[in-house]
Amino acid sequence: MSVNLKFLGGVRTVTGSSHLVTTDRAEVLLDAGMFQGHRDESYRINAILNYNPRKINAMVLSHAHIDHCGNIPILIKKGLRCKIYTTSATKDLTALMLEDSGKIQEEDIRYVNKINRRLGLPLRRPLYTRKEAAAVMKRFRVLSYGQRFCLTRDVFVALYDAGHILGSSIIVLDIKGDLNNVRLGYAVDLGRKGLPLLNDPVIPKGLDYLILESTYGGRVHPPLEEARNKLKNAINRTIARKGKVLIPSFTLERTQEVTYFLNELL
Repeated sequence: MSVNLKFLGGVRTVTGSSHLVTTDRAEVLLDAGMFQGHRDESYRINAILNYNPRKINAMVLSHAHIDHCGNIPILIKKGLRCKIYTTSATKDLTALMLEDSGKIQEEDIRYVNKINRRLGLPLRRPLYTRKEAAAVMKRFRVLSYGQRFCLTRDVFVALYDAGHILGSSIIVLDIKGDLNNVRLGYAVDLGRKGLPLLNDPVIPKGLDYLILESTYGGRVHPPLEEARNKLKNAINRTIARKGKVLIPSFTLERTQEVTYFLNELL
């Protein structure tokens, strides 16, 4: 039995996570993240695929961040026909994230084309629209944590709680061969222990190989209580001088934590 792993994104960069697992009988895609960078670079990298999406037998989505799910509408436009497996919460959040992504792209292209018309340059199209993003969701199939499911004739999947955002998963593939088996883990964007609203990450057992992201691998995070107190003090100081509090939050899990702490502090 041969198992090949192709890294399609999220390598030496923190966006565009996507990995292709190829066995003797099937091709399974883990995540389809959008590369996020300068406009022309992002458009080129996201639009050009280094594999044939029509050949994918199954896709598994770890969580709803755009750098892990944002390219799914593009894959479907280019021929992806398989089902997409994930948790219920990830499915719900992905619907919101992709619709928002489509809206942002429509507005960005509207701005670019306004300039292009003035300069006599060709008009451009968004990578996908809100309508195309919404159509993606009919491909999704929900799995529960710990449920073992047969993806293809030789690949089984189970999802385990990653403790990162609601619905986030560690993906474990059991790949069956004629003489030997391979147990492959895909653990990306792991949460910390003791996060509010979330369970601690589950540690899968018996892995032969592990795909692991290391974006914050060398960083020591301060205690959460310290962050909670800073938020409380900043709000109280601002209110005392009759000011207004604006909280920019560019990531889903930060919004999740800030909202939770605000509810607690009230």
